[in-house]
Amino acid sequence: MKSKLVLSVGLLLTCVFQAQADHHVQEGFDAGKYVGKWYGLAMAADSPRFMKIKDTMRMPMSTFTLNADGGLDVTVSFSTPQGCQTKHRAYKNGAEPGHFESEDDKNGNNSIFVMETDYDTYALMVSLHTQENGQTSVKVSLFGRTPDLTPELKQKFEALAKAKNFSAENFSFPIKDGECELV
Repeated sequence: MKSKLVLSVGLLLTCVFQAQADHHVQEGFDAGKYVGKWYGLAMAADSPRFMKIKDTMRMPMSTFTLNADGGLDVTVSFSTPQGCQTKHRAYKNGAEPGHFESEDDKNGNNSIFVMETDYDTYALMVSLHTQENGQTSVKVSLFGRTPDLTPELKQKFEALAKAKNFSAENFSFPIKDGECELV
């Protein structure tokens, strides 16, 4: 029994490390240039919860700030049927610049990888969320400094999402409503 547990934990860690190894961050990432307000223009995910709400999602707004440890603090505001909701998460630096991690007993572990950004217009990010039961979900996000999705940005997003094995049925292009803007 003990050997099965050790083997199971070993396989789980191998899968998590392999999943993280598949996400290369932007070379020379500069967190100081990345901070500020970003709009969630597009997302692709494989979680059942995401698939249920993807067609009715409102555009979220995120604010990234540097925390005391040099990681990122992220505040996200989004519209729900109950009104505006805001969530906060603190990330510590990961293995390399552009990779950030967060551990939370209640919500599981998150890793984010800034894959590509020009800092002024767009950012492409991959997120891994590992739940207590060891199940990992993947999300690809396109952020913009403005709430406008251009054809060029949509094409960049779709290319990365497809490279991460998502199909169009996993895509969400949130509805722009401006209802839950962060101050």
